[in-house]
Amino acid sequence: MDASSPARRDLLQQAFRLWHPARLWLILTAGILGTSAALSLNSLQSQSEQGLALGEVAPQDIAAPSATSYESQVLTGTARLAAEATVVEVFDPPDGGIARRVGLHHRSAGRPLCQL
Repeated sequence: MDASSPARRDLLQQAFRLWHPARLWLILTAGILGTSAALSLNSLQSQSEQGLALGEVAPQDIAAPSATSYESQVLTGTARLAAEATVVEVFDPPDGGIARRVGLHHRSAGRPLCQL
């Protein structure tokens, strides 16, 4: 019995040395799982508590799960018309005299080439 006793003690000491880090990992894992469960239950509970019927006023603000926006065609058209009305005319209407002078210049520049 004396021969098995030191071997048994060594085995117990080795098991204790392995148990200490394993116990810390178990505590850390249990803490993370517990925190995750508590947070998810809280969000599930707040969503399921909202038993509102049509026309009832909510006792608190209800946040949407995601942000969504829609473009209003009517408001966009109104804004475009308002922006168009604020633009000032910058250019003068076309001057026909300039077009005639440019045409005459092109014709006179083209004559010597045709006559060659």
